Amino acid sequence: MERIGYFFFFQAEDGIRDAQESRGLGDVYKRQAQMSLPPERWAMSLRQFKQLMAGIRSTERYTELKRRHGMVNMYMVCDDFIKPWTAGTGCSIALLMNGEHGLAADAMASHAWGEDNEELEQALDNFYTHLKLDPDQAVWICTLSQYQCKPSLDTDDVGPTIGEQLELDPFTKVIESDGVANGSGLVAIHTTSADLYTRLWCPFEISRAALKKIKLTAAASDSFREAMDADYFYFLKDVAANSDAATAFEMFALKNLTVQTENAQCSFAADEAMIRQHVEQSGGWALLDKIILERRKRFFNDYTRTKASVSSSVQQQLDQSVRESNLRAMKQFESAVPLMGKVLGGVLGALGADEDQGEMDDAFAALEKE
Repeated sequence: MERIGYFFFFQAEDGIRDAQESRGLGDVYKRQAQMSLPPERWAMSLRQFKQLMAGIRSTERYTELKRRHGMVNMYMVCDDFIKPWTAGTGCSIALLMNGEHGLAADAMASHAWGEDNEELEQALDNFYTHLKLDPDQAVWICTLSQYQCKPSLDTDDVGPTIGEQLELDPFTKVIESDGVANGSGLVAIHTTSADLYTRLWCPFEISRAALKKIKLTAAASDSFREAMDADYFYFLKDVAANSDAATAFEMFALKNLTVQTENAQCSFAADEAMIRQHVEQSGGWALLDKIILERRKRFFNDYTRTKASVSSSVQQQLDQSVRESNLRAMKQFESAVPLMGKVLGGVLGALGADEDQGEMDDAFAALEKE
């Protein structure tokens, strides 16, 4: 038996959850517990996340899933562990680990669900390490922060349903909460096992954060970083012959960093219609794709700065390449759609371009009036 968090115990041989009340939880297992707290308090710390995943990985079921599929993604984590362990409690695993007051989020992870859980943990580890964050700071991960109800013939699930939780608009409320807005912001999780930009909720979360001027950040697993390195240095050494880092970077970005969020999918038609309407009313898909591209460029640029293999002269060329790309993007949008150009200029300023913050505020204010 392994103790996880405050009162969860896992049996390694079969993954069955034994729950014991503690910290005076009382009615925490009832339906109203999840819904009585604001969504931003449904978070868990990185330390708790790592403890939880260690408990899951110690089970025979996890070993079998990994043997059969080669990895265990977050859909499997949810279906095979989170749902049976929390069934009938009416509370998410994060809330069960933190008691009746929950834990307020300092960051929100935007992730694909289809990614390898081990890559997800690695990306979060890298993110916390890079920003020198305390592992007790909380992150909101929808798989673990929402109650994943499990209606079945043998389980009297008291809810709430996912639909009932979505009526609270939890993603927007978490993104705009004081802890996230003034903390580490929205972090996009990049892995080699799944592309977060193909899950429509992820572009929606990024669009909401950008519209409300919330900090956009990124995190990547080691394997994702290694794959990016290999591609970039191919373009630098074999195509540009080490002579033009800016051109190499643009080719690399064209191949690896561009996105087409309009092609992303969502399981439920009503959710998809809501998300598409939001994006189209908030500047459109081209703007959203450009915001994501420039944020990813900035992330890669910051990441390569820490690598000894990148010389100072090459790094200067990369910096200049990103600045020039930002300026070209602003000019293109200003000539095509003046308002969108102003919005993009403000967003790019927040992502590291040399633009005035006041312009960003004015641009978004104008967009919201439209």
